[in-house]
Amino acid sequence: MRTHFNHVNKLCICPIHHADILNGRILRTNHTDNNSRGTLIRCGIQRGKEKASLNTLSGILPINSWVDLRTPEEYEPQFNSHDLPEIIKYLALPIRFKPPENHLSHIVKQSDYVDLYFTMSTAAWSIAQTVTELLHAGNVVLHCSLGKDRTGLVAAAVLYQLKFSTADIAHDFALSARFLRRQYQLIQDKAQRNGVPNHLQARRYELLGHTIIPLLDKWRKITELNRNDHD
Repeated sequence: MRTHFNHVNKLCICPIHHADILNGRILRTNHTDNNSRGTLIRCGIQRGKEKASLNTLSGILPINSWVDLRTPEEYEPQFNSHDLPEIIKYLALPIRFKPPENHLSHIVKQSDYVDLYFTMSTAAWSIAQTVTELLHAGNVVLHCSLGKDRTGLVAAAVLYQLKFSTADIAHDFALSARFLRRQYQLIQDKAQRNGVPNHLQARRYELLGHTIIPLLDKWRKITELNRNDHD
């Protein structure tokens, strides 16, 4: 499926059907100015199955760069940069992630949920800049344990830097929210009361503007600041 956005970018989303890869999808980004870019593969891989997943992905398309968002405690000891072919550039760019939790003295609120995104957004923005540069050289794999939270946020930042619209970027924010909602009791309770599937309720919350719009505003300010520094 190929859809035109803003007459500037084209985005093709292809799901990855493989038991070892969770919530994977491929984003092909191309510009109408013939400035072609590589393909971004966003996926989560179960521990111990990294090599099998690498073989599967390599059979789909050539991999030029592998960006690992996992923290050291999440690593499979048998899988690191030494297990990748020399032609694949490996970068370890971990994002530490701890979703808000309910307990007796504190019930998770919207502000906790939004604060978490803001805490992660600076790291995600920096990593997205690196990924965007890597896309000039070829295809890039974004890898973390589940493929929902961190890769979703980084992918959203990549699309923002490539000037995709807010609606397009929201897709990856929503995928990230599907993971976070497990700790976000307000969304779960509302979904149960309304009879709405939890993942749809989470997506609807994301599009309300409580999270995505403030973050896009923050990223826009970073962009403007960087532009002014270069002027």
